Amino acid sequence: MTPSINNVTVKNFRIAIYWDWQNIKVKFEEQLQKLEQFVSSKGSIVSRVIFAHWSKEPEKWESLFDDLNYECINAIASRKKRNNADRKLISHIRRYALNDPKIHTVVLISGDGDFRQIVRELKAKNKRVILVVHDKKQANDELIKLVDECQFLSAL
Repeated sequence: MTPSINNVTVKNFRIAIYWDWQNIKVKFEEQLQKLEQFVSSKGSIVSRVIFAHWSKEPEKWESLFDDLNYECINAIASRKKRNNADRKLISHIRRYALNDPKIHTVVLISGDGDFRQIVRELKAKNKRVILVVHDKKQANDELIKLVDECQFLSAL
């Protein structure tokens, strides 16, 4: 029997990816391809959003993400704007994915404990949450416990 949530089979799950690039970076394009394959195996990706201070990143990355249909949102990082990417990412999830009945799964690429509350909110709306981190050391333990699944980049 094919797994389902609210009578929607896994293959029909609509997925939104939210990526905190300031927290989790890939080093090689091959890692990005493996990550895309992993997420695609969970359903249909309908939204890809990545947050970074793009003027401080090598141009190749923003261009590559743009080619892969990621919405690249600039989140200026400074002492005054500490956790700016986190705040913007949380706001974006609340505005777009949280109450969208067409989104079944949110893939959160970050190990930051600041996302615990938004994960609780997503779960309260019966959304499946998949966390992607480099390894267990880089992720907040409570965040790992809250999500439905945790995937380590090193295992892809």
